[in-house]
Amino acid sequence: MNTKNLIIRNSLKKKRVPVVNYIIRNSLKLKASDADDVRRLHNAVDKFLSLIPFVLCKEDERISEIDWETNVIDVHLSLKLRILLGLLLREIKDLWRPALLISTLLHNNDSSIEVIEVELDKRRQVFREVEQEILKLGLEKVWEVKPLINGEQIMKILEIGRGGPVVSEWQWKLLQ
Repeated sequence: MNTKNLIIRNSLKKKRVPVVNYIIRNSLKLKASDADDVRRLHNAVDKFLSLIPFVLCKEDERISEIDWETNVIDVHLSLKLRILLGLLLREIKDLWRPALLISTLLHNNDSSIEVIEVELDKRRQVFREVEQEILKLGLEKVWEVKPLINGEQIMKILEIGRGGPVVSEWQWKLLQ
């Protein structure tokens, strides 16, 4: 069972919260932002694990198999890795290096200690290769980049009076 996705019902507020958040906030008595960071790290590790093979082997063809339930715009496959890495870094922000480190430790993990010790140098190299790809693509602080135009400007261009799904869709396309 994947425990990081368990959701429990908070009896006081009658809403469902991820179990990680509940433990960090109520049992460990830490801040809500710490719980959110841990949840973001978990999600980012999974996403990094799905991207690592594509960064290492530079196979653009198979990257179309990745589906994070995000509507990635229809672009050439060579750009999809950049878009997915950029979206991931915007989501995880300055915790991307710890998330990448955890991912490289879990990547192709054979749980025996001897194998892990032998492969530690290989894992360090995997970390460096993915980190260098992110740096080469200029994505290391992508979450700080402001969108080219905001929702109000989109509404003016589209000549509509109210925001809504159309504006959100265009904001998402601009972000990518």
